[in-house]
Amino acid sequence: MKIHLTLSMGMLVLALAPAASSIDFTSAELSSEESTRQLYERWCKKYPDGRGCKDDDKSGRLDIFRSRAQEINIMNTGVIHNRRRLNEFSDITDDEFKETFGSCFLKSREELLEHDVITGDQFTFANDDIPDYVDWASRGAVTQVMNQGSCGACWAFAAAGAVEGIHMIENGILMQLSVQELLDCSISRGCDGGNAVKAFNHVIDADGIAKWEDNPYVATRLNCHKAQKVVTIGGYKFVPRFNETALEQAVASQPVVVSVDTTGWAKHYRAGRVFSGPCGQRPGHQALLVGYGTAQEQDIDGSNYTIDYWKIKNSWGIHRGEKGYYRLERGYEETGGLCGILRFAMYPVEPIELID
Repeated sequence: MKIHLTLSMGMLVLALAPAASSIDFTSAELSSEESTRQLYERWCKKYPDGRGCKDDDKSGRLDIFRSRAQEINIMNTGVIHNRRRLNEFSDITDDEFKETFGSCFLKSREELLEHDVITGDQFTFANDDIPDYVDWASRGAVTQVMNQGSCGACWAFAAAGAVEGIHMIENGILMQLSVQELLDCSISRGCDGGNAVKAFNHVIDADGIAKWEDNPYVATRLNCHKAQKVVTIGGYKFVPRFNETALEQAVASQPVVVSVDTTGWAKHYRAGRVFSGPCGQRPGHQALLVGYGTAQEQDIDGSNYTIDYWKIKNSWGIHRGEKGYYRLERGYEETGGLCGILRFAMYPVEPIELID
């Protein structure tokens, strides 16, 4: 099947950027104001999207960064293997992290029940035999990672990505869809939050969605702009809650919108490793689940172990996570999965191409 890419060369260059990795450091680098400042400069070279990296006056951010580094340094006392490191969130406070990265998903029972295409927990499994490994990104059904910026549009990015994925899988065409249209035209709070239900409802009710290039993302809500529709969907379904097997079967068929609680990510996430918490069970962020697998990692005593993970595509840019992707530990079914990933998952169905 021939794949048609509608991404620009600039977008492809971004997609091929090197993966981010966390930064190790020594106690000596925190011993003076100058050495701490040099450590922060080194951190900014790795994470240019840091809050203070583009500011002339970095003193305020440096204080936050120093506090985070000192906390990590204390936790690393006596640890040789699997040391905690500075990550991409090391110059923001917990409150700033929550406001920017953990509060864009809004849900209510009324929103979940208002549209007649919703089928509740009735899920038709497409796969009787679940594969051990799934990665739709490597199979060409996922467009490049983008950055939502300071706008709480995670729900729109996740929904657009899910439609992009099923359209590619069933119709053989990968095209980047307009997140801005979902932000402007769906019934939501725009940059103050929304959910994929509203986004899918808009695609259905508006008889389609436009391409990204015809209505590009500007990280703020504007008046609803009419552009040529290129694909629509016939509906959407929910994955049964608290059911890991169901979510595995769903994402084995196509990318799926999931909701997660990002509490704890700012302090404890480390690129290159599967995140195993801690985090909460009150999802405030939506992302695109693109697969799962099993990885081998090293414990603090140097021993190796295997860990099952989910792979999600985020909307925080390529300088965060692993080229913008995050891996979360699978399991914890009884409590809703790690970070609540099993609590609210959904996917679009019946993609229809609207262009020749």
